[in-house]
Amino acid sequence: MNKSLDLNDLHSLLLKYFGNKLSKPTIDSQNYDIDSVLYNSFVFSCGIERPRNNFKGGIILNPGHVVTSFLGKRLSLNNEIGSIRKNFEIVDNYCRLRLPDKFLEFHGWK
Repeated sequence: MNKSLDLNDLHSLLLKYFGNKLSKPTIDSQNYDIDSVLYNSFVFSCGIERPRNNFKGGIILNPGHVVTSFLGKRLSLNNEIGSIRKNFEIVDNYCRLRLPDKFLEFHGWK
């Protein structure tokens, strides 16, 4: 039986995957969410959907609109580590394609 996804474990995965591309990660333990800023440009939120313990995530455009499908790929609700990393990869690729190469180079993200 798989261990239930823990918000602190998700936070660690997020930090490990994105490193210095991530800023201001804030944990909201009451709502099981982590909000952060990717590439100084995109508000990314992820967390654990209760009570099913599914992964949830997306880029917040405004309080009523969250993007969860990126270049034809929807984020998986699966809460296994490999699936979560794949979700992060999908979001990362989307963000990088939206930003100019000069911007990525300037920050050392290219």
